[in-house]
Amino acid sequence: MADEFEELGVSANGIRRYAEQMAKKFGAPIDYQALEPDMPASAALGSHGVAMNRWRSVEIQARLVIKHGFRNDDPSPFKICSALTVSLLKSSPIPKQIPDNAITERKLHAIYLYRNSLAAHTAATYCFRLLHKAKVGSENYCLEKPIQLSQHFFLDTIAALISQAKVIDDHNLTSKDLSPAFTQISLLYEAAAYITNPDAMNGNRIEFLRPLEK
Repeated sequence: MADEFEELGVSANGIRRYAEQMAKKFGAPIDYQALEPDMPASAALGSHGVAMNRWRSVEIQARLVIKHGFRNDDPSPFKICSALTVSLLKSSPIPKQIPDNAITERKLHAIYLYRNSLAAHTAATYCFRLLHKAKVGSENYCLEKPIQLSQHFFLDTIAALISQAKVIDDHNLTSKDLSPAFTQISLLYEAAAYITNPDAMNGNRIEFLRPLEK
């Protein structure tokens, strides 16, 4: 029987393929052999080599973040995406820096000059894609419409994840330590999903009106 991660389409192999595509697209391919210099390239890239082991570790750590930060047995797709995001920011072999010339040639926003921008971009776009057609809420409402964001919202998302990655790097956080951050990032994914799928709130809305001026 598939668990919540599998139902959402999360797999170490799928994460690896997408991350490698993004790394290549941004001119910063992942050098797996550099992680284990003494290992032959063919072994490093094999199904049991360092490459696949690193991506399995990303998935395993995401599951641990859920275990430490969410006591319920049925985490939502938003929480799974959030746990996967913080795990990618901490443990993935994605290069920390995108080459400056690649940013210039592709006319990328200056936010991509910062460390961990590629991991932040990969995590956000992968999870936004995962949420399309995901089922949420007690009534299993399907997010039929793909997430659509303004460029400003998207770039602010990348900036927020870059900041979170810096905290993770600076303090060498464990999966248990990552749990508070995952709750905040979960709200980001939930808000993004509801922008294009407002009916997913199932009428459970709280309205906040502007205060009456004195």
